[in-house]
Amino acid sequence: MKIPSFLLAALMASTVSMQAMAECRIVTTVDGTDTGRSLSKITFDGDMLTLIFSDSSTETVDMEMVSVTIDPDGGSGLGSIMSDPELPTGVYNLRGQRIADTSAGLIPGVYIVNGTKIFVK
Repeated sequence: MKIPSFLLAALMASTVSMQAMAECRIVTTVDGTDTGRSLSKITFDGDMLTLIFSDSSTETVDMEMVSVTIDPDGGSGLGSIMSDPELPTGVYNLRGQRIADTSAGLIPGVYIVNGTKIFVK
């Protein structure tokens, strides 16, 4: 079976890019010093970061002291990057002002309830 040359070129390019991604390493620097550990998760609390490493150790530091870079010469333990957003609870108007804890008794209009827009008739 003949494979068109453009398809073969695209397949080869994707293989090369996947190999390049596999050879990257995430370098986590805290206060100018490489931690030497594999970073698996970062959580945010205001200006503070909690760094969670693959060996289950954690470190909580000010955001300004942390640098995370991708080193193309090493392997990375990160499979994907996801966020864990905390959705706001309560009832807000379209200006973003909190107006109630629950949607009970709202007058007709458009509201944001627990992060979802609703229309009350």
